[in-house]
Amino acid sequence: MIAIARLADEARAEQMGQLFQTLLGLPPEQQREQMQALIGQMAEQATDAEYLALCRTNMTLAAQLPEPVLQGFLDLRRQAVAALPAAWQERDQRLLMEAFRTLPESVQAPIGRVMGL
Repeated sequence: MIAIARLADEARAEQMGQLFQTLLGLPPEQQREQMQALIGQMAEQATDAEYLALCRTNMTLAAQLPEPVLQGFLDLRRQAVAALPAAWQERDQRLLMEAFRTLPESVQAPIGRVMGL
């Protein structure tokens, strides 16, 4: 995951798009486990810049999902993060919100609607 975070924007988006498709095709319990492992690895090992880059890419991709799929994806992410250590949860929340604020309205709007922001 760290290697993907270090890729150029287009390559990172391509790799994460493929990973999203694979993840969404798994049974629900495996989705949560995989999401938790991916976020945990980033929280533990990534620099802030790497984490922010991956968050921006992932939110841009997620914003393109149909709203019911986006809702499921965000619910899955919340469940995965809730199972992480408190320090990782805090880091994830802080960097996720920092990345969100830097995104264009076209990306913020669908995510904000689903999250009730």
